[in-house]
Amino acid sequence: MFVSSSRRLEFRFMRRGLRAVIAIGVLATAASLGLTVQACDSQPESSAPEGASPALTAQTSESDSETAQQGVASIAQTSESDSETDQQGVASIAPTSESDSEMPPPGEIRFVAKNKVATANTIFRSWKFTKVEVDAEHPEKSVIELEVDIGSVDTGIKKRDNHLLEEEFFHTEKYPTAALRIYDASPTDEANTYAGKMDMEIRGVKKTFDLKFSVAGEDSKDVSGKITLKRTDFGVGEPFKSLNPMSIEDEIPVTFTAHLP
Repeated sequence: MFVSSSRRLEFRFMRRGLRAVIAIGVLATAASLGLTVQACDSQPESSAPEGASPALTAQTSESDSETAQQGVASIAQTSESDSETDQQGVASIAPTSESDSEMPPPGEIRFVAKNKVATANTIFRSWKFTKVEVDAEHPEKSVIELEVDIGSVDTGIKKRDNHLLEEEFFHTEKYPTAALRIYDASPTDEANTYAGKMDMEIRGVKKTFDLKFSVAGEDSKDVSGKITLKRTDFGVGEPFKSLNPMSIEDEIPVTFTAHLP
């Protein structure tokens, strides 16, 4: 009985000791987990150099932020500067473009060509005075000369315009311009109306016409007149053929208005 009781007591102490060891192990494990969690919670979001203080890290972050802001401001200023430079470049180019652009002619020169199918109301978009000498007291001494850019002919249909520039008609490759000269003017019985001469040169052929023209406007500088010429006299196009509905009529009325400088 004594031995048996003694063994039971020994086993009881052994069980109590094992429980104590298990309890200590659990507590140690919990403490270790607590430290690990605490260490993770205290980990800073931004990585800082080892041994650096939080204050130094914060100052470095603020400095980096200011540097970035300054960089953005610098880029913005550079962009604004580039934009101003671009605008100045455009402004400097514009006057050059305007100065290079051709001025419109000081009036209109028109003619009408037609056949049995169509009528072409035509204008020359480019011409200029080459000489203007007006003597109001002695109009017979006055001379007006101008030059017409034949390549500027405009019938309203580009394909037809290009056809007129070919050798069959104006042959602008060889004769790019036409010339007109008004002279020997004298007053008529009609008010503000004069009779004079007009020399016209087309395709290297010069013809002289009697011209009746009128003057108007301030200082009588607005001149207008009309003549009728035969295109075949200048070698423009084939002779008229009445049986061909596409054949162009030979007689061409020409009208002009001009503002003298």
